[in-house]
Parts: sequence; C-alpha cells; structure tokens
Amino acid sequence: MCARAPIFERLYYALVADFDVFGNVTHQISTRLYMDFLRMQSETLYLGFLPPERRTQIRASWYVGATDDLTFKVDHIRTLGHGTQIAFQTSDPHAEFIDLVLKYNAAVAGPPDRLNRCEGDACDRPGASSVERRANAALRPLVRNRGGFIIELPEVALLRVRSDGSEPDAVYTLVHNRGHTNVAAMFLEGSRLEPATDTLTLVDRYTGSYPNFAFDVPVAQIEAFADALAAVENSVDFTGLVDRRGVRRSSARFWQTFDWFNEDLDRRDPVEAGILDLNRYKNL
Repeated sequence: MCARAPIFERLYYALVADFDVFGNVTHQISTRLYMDFLRMQSETLYLGFLPPERRTQIRASWYVGATDDLTFKVDHIRTLGHGTQIAFQTSDPHAEFIDLVLKYNAAVAGPPDRLNRCEGDACDRPGASSVERRANAALRPLVRNRGGFIIELPEVALLRVRSDGSEPDAVYTLVHNRGHTNVAAMFLEGSRLEPATDTLTLVDRYTGSYPNFAFDVPVAQIEAFADALAAVENSVDFTGLVDRRGVRRSSARFWQTFDWFNEDLDRRDPVEAGILDLNRYKNL
C-alpha cells in the first residue's frame, strides 16, 4: 500500500486539486506528460508481481515501436532485482495474475463478470429474466473474438433487447477496445492502432456517458442479430446490419429510443443516473 499511495496522491493533485480545466496548452500538455510518467511507474509496480525473467518482455510488448520515445528511455524497469512470492502455474503470468487478483479480492471486486469471464452453464446471475438469459447466451460468444466485426463497431454502442411485454426489456453496452502498439505518444494515434487485436467488452447495463450508437432488437431475433454481427467482414456488411437493427440519428425512432434509454437508466439506477450525452452519436 505504501508504494501505491504516492501514485494515487499525485493522480489526485494532477487531475483534481491542481488541474485547471481552462488552463493554457502548456498546462494541458504538462499534465498529460506527467500522467505518462505516473503510468510507467504504476506499470513497474505491477511488473514486480510477475516472474523477473518475464518482466522486460511483457513491458516491451506494451511499447512496440516506442523504444525511442523520451519517457520510455527515462523510466526504466526498477524491479528486475526483486523476486516474487507468487508461484505461477501457467505460461501466461500476466493473465494468471489478473485472475488471482480477482479471485482473492472477490469481496471488494464488485459483482462477478458473467459475460466476459465466465464459461459453462452457470453464468447467468440469480434472478435473471428469461429475456436476459436468452440474450446472454446469444451475445456471450461475441467477446471471444479479436478484430473482425469488432473493427466496425463504434466505441460505445447501446443494445436494447425487447421482450414480448411479459418481462422488462434488457439493456447491454457493447464497448470496442482498440488495440495499440503503444500509448506512449500524444499524437498520431491512428498510426499506432492494431485493429486485428481489437476486443469487445459486453456489459449487461449502461456504461459510458457518450453512446456512439444504439441497436434495437426483439428478443426473438437476438440470436440472428448476434450471428449477423459476428459475420460482419467489412463496412458494407455492417451498414446492412445497421439498416436492419440500428437507430441512426436520422431515424424517425431516434428520440423515442433515447427517451426510453434515459427513463430506463433512471429506473435502474436512480442515484447515479444522468442524461446520456449524444454529442458523439454517429449516424453510421
């Protein structure tokens, strides 16, 4: 805890106490560069839990093409001389350590991830409706993919799964995680993207304040929707799916759809709910 506390304290002062939203460009850039160093110091702390002989290799995989970057040269790994008390059992200590953290901190880790980190037949939460169970079964396989259809998805998309009226509708958020060779520079992000490594996170609730798009699918068609999404190979395929199941900004159903989303969000989480910001909504 002592090693982590100074980093959290500096995060607070950099981004809260001393951050000027209306500051000049120098202030904004200085804050961003300072965050780079905090990130790298945090990475060093994290690597200290992994096998010493793997730390350099794992860190290098986060900075492909960035070995000439100033911050990369300055902030070297400082844990190579320290061992670890964790007896790793697999050839992927990075993934194994994350699983161990989730396992041993289950009491404070929040509800289990039943969509992205669950295998088998017992992945639905207790009390899930038949709509949720059917939608979960159809959508869960999508998260096992990399690249492919995920490349065409916007960063945050809402999915309303309509029931037949006997149960509440289900809501999911599809989050597009973009793969990068590195995140060590402020500009020219496009040159560092690796679309083939993009992944999908599926959330069975609302997440994100700026949805980029929305889909509206009857539960009777959820399997067909998931299959069609998984089969998308290019922008033409994706446009066809949007034509059938998407809600474009130009759609006559646009405001009706988002009135429903806002009301549903307020119903599900009246304490934390707010109005979804549509400034970044795409017409696709």
